[in-house]
Amino acid sequence: DVNIMLKNVFDVVCGALAYYMVGYGISYGSPSNGFMGLGDYFVDGDPEDPLKTGLLYSRYIFQFSFAATSTTIVSGSLAMRCRFPVYCIYSFYAVIVYAFVAHWVWAKDGWLAQLGVHDFAGSGAVSLLGAMNGLIGVSMLGPRLGRFDDSR
Repeated sequence: DVNIMLKNVFDVVCGALAYYMVGYGISYGSPSNGFMGLGDYFVDGDPEDPLKTGLLYSRYIFQFSFAATSTTIVSGSLAMRCRFPVYCIYSFYAVIVYAFVAHWVWAKDGWLAQLGVHDFAGSGAVSLLGAMNGLIGVSMLGPRLGRFDDSR
């Protein structure tokens, strides 16, 4: 379906913007507390240290791939249930929500990490969050109109 492909492209474009602006700072910003990172918004490298800048940008892209994956999981569950502009707004904010969960699980001082939670390969922070977002969206929007009653 073209609509799902367009949603996935928008997840990457809009998600990259949201993760660049605030998501990375919330996930891994310094200083931070158990709830969120409090700095390093608008990811920006140091022109005087290209090695440090390269490592920062490569970590940003690696972490962003998890954020984008978490939002693309929802595109399938919401297929044919909501209009594209509404989904675009969701996509932007879902990355910000993901950033909090990523901090809780993967940052050294995240509250779940402090409790001993270990998440390997994103099964909780990525897949479970995406699935729960999809479940919430489906429960709010209801069934696909005309999909099961031959009225389409």
